[in-house]
Amino acid sequence: MKINKIILSFISAVAILLSTSVVSFAKVVGDKIVLGAAISLTGKYSSNGVHTQNGYNMAVDRINSMGGVKVGGKTYKFEIIYY
Repeated sequence: MKINKIILSFISAVAILLSTSVVSFAKVVGDKIVLGAAISLTGKYSSNGVHTQNGYNMAVDRINSMGGVKVGGKTYKFEIIYY
């Protein structure tokens, strides 16, 4: 029984880790923070991918219209690259 709890805890931790890794990378280019996102824009899951892309675009537009984000005293805007 204890082994099952350990295995379930491990699987849950891996699932949480994988579910939070939607954005594949981020880097600073000049005054922009560039985010990379791997989403399905074609094929079987394209409708979900389009909704995800729309949500990302809406969030980035809102954040950028409010002045961006401040990191270490410097302000940055977001940009997303879709894969």
